[in-house]
This record gives sequence, structure tokens and C-alpha cells, in this order.
Amino acid sequence: MLATPSGTRDQFHIAVVETLEEALQFFEGYDARFDVASDIPLDDDSLAPAELMVHAAALKVRVAEAVSMYRATLSTFLGELHKG
Repeated sequence: MLATPSGTRDQFHIAVVETLEEALQFFEGYDARFDVASDIPLDDDSLAPAELMVHAAALKVRVAEAVSMYRATLSTFLGELHKG
């Protein structure tokens, strides 16, 4: 894992496969949403519902960004693979 400027960490997943079909199955089955950790302080009783909603909205944005980045990376990889 590498630390990013924002203090979060990039994750790297490695799969060893024998065939292109196995690699494609790995890519299809991968869900980038699970790479995003929740930082919502659910045990903080002092948080107002509006504050929890802000935390939830921020988490939703981070999940969408992770999915988008994964799709972009996969698209680039498959494009390069297609070029040969």
C-alpha cells in the first residue's frame, strides 16, 4: 500500500492467473466498493442526524470515486491489451 497526499492509502490487489479468461473473470468479479473504508463515527452519540447524513454523503462520493477509478484503470488495461 502507498500513502496518498490526503493521508489515505492506495490498495493493490494481485491475482495470478493462467489464462486471459481467468483474468477477465477476476476483473468481472472484483468490486471496488469494498476498498473504501467507512469513517462514519457511529459510536459518537453527540452527532446530530444531519452530521451523520454529511458523513454518509461523503462516503457515497468516495465509493463512487473508487468505482470510477477502477473502471478507468480496467478500461485502460483492456485497451492496451487489445492493441497487443
